[in-house]
Amino acid sequence: MGRQVVGGAGQGFSNAIEVSGPQRTLYIAGQVASDASGHTPGNIEAQCHLVWDKIEKLLQDGQMTLRDVVKTTVFLTSAGDIEGFRKVRTQRLGDLAPASTLVVITALARPEFKVEVEAIASKDA
Repeated sequence: MGRQVVGGAGQGFSNAIEVSGPQRTLYIAGQVASDASGHTPGNIEAQCHLVWDKIEKLLQDGQMTLRDVVKTTVFLTSAGDIEGFRKVRTQRLGDLAPASTLVVITALARPEFKVEVEAIASKDA
């Protein structure tokens, strides 16, 4: 699979990623911070770690890793949580910089949810 950044990169994200060649694509629906028992942590960093845990599990189920993620869409319910989200994203993704959109909205599906992340991953077929 060929992958290259198009249009430069920002802090922790790329403006665009071009993927070429035969590949498999995994579309991950928005993941929220609710564990198997339905518990949701109260703070943004704990919620973000849980969301990334769930994304990594789905990637593993699709025989992929975070290295294969080419696009994320992030929804936060407070602009005040952007720094906490970025801190955890850097901890989890390191130098990986998928194309990314971050949107601050008024609410998610349940009032305790502070973050939701969608992802698209691509890997050689």
